[in-house]
Amino acid sequence: MNSNSVSKCRRWTAEEDEMLGTVADRILGRRIKRTLNAIALRREKRGIPPVAPKHKAWRAADDKILGTRPDDQIALLLGRTVHSVIHRRIRLGIANRWPKKVQRPWTAEDNRLLGTGTDPEVAKILGRSVTAVFQRRRKLGIKAVPHPKAWTKSELALLGTMPDREVARLIGRGPATVSMTRRKMRRPYLKPARKAWTREELSLLGQMPDREVARRIGRTIGTVRQARFAREIVYVASNRFPFRASKRARQR
Repeated sequence: MNSNSVSKCRRWTAEEDEMLGTVADRILGRRIKRTLNAIALRREKRGIPPVAPKHKAWRAADDKILGTRPDDQIALLLGRTVHSVIHRRIRLGIANRWPKKVQRPWTAEDNRLLGTGTDPEVAKILGRSVTAVFQRRRKLGIKAVPHPKAWTKSELALLGTMPDREVARLIGRGPATVSMTRRKMRRPYLKPARKAWTREELSLLGQMPDREVARRIGRTIGTVRQARFAREIVYVASNRFPFRASKRARQR
């Protein structure tokens, strides 16, 4: 077994961690018999900056690496700061073929999907990388979903017959897993049925306060108000008129 395979399997000790960032990664690698990549990744994971002389000379071999990988990875390999790598690359006229991707902020809806399916399934639904999903889930302390069991015919028959969350609750699977499987089978998504408005319900709009209409017909106040505004129905006991975009534009 060579030294490289040993360095990959051998656990890091407290003494080795204390040495990170005290000398150059190449020197430390020779001392503790670990690869340069292993040293750099361990140091970066623990948030320890590299030791780089203020006037460290650039070698021809260093210049050849510029532009072959993202600047932050080059900085890790060479034990330099990202700013130093970018400055050197621009000075040599080397184009950046690895533009930094702007990370999309995580929303509350995104966070709620974490742990409802396997990381690859959630990553496909959210349009993110598996690594990003894994790191976010670990950061929030959400447990991983165990390896999915095989789908039965009875479970597959339920897909699309009701909302995904309801199917997930019945068969004991995550909503993300159900959604992903349904998409693979090209089953249409069955949204929760919305109760259609009847003529009797519509006749009540504007005849009494929205809260009273909502109580009588079993709908939310917001739904009642939205239906009244969409039909430009004015509440008879109020001088207020429904909102109109054109009227607001004229007031500006």
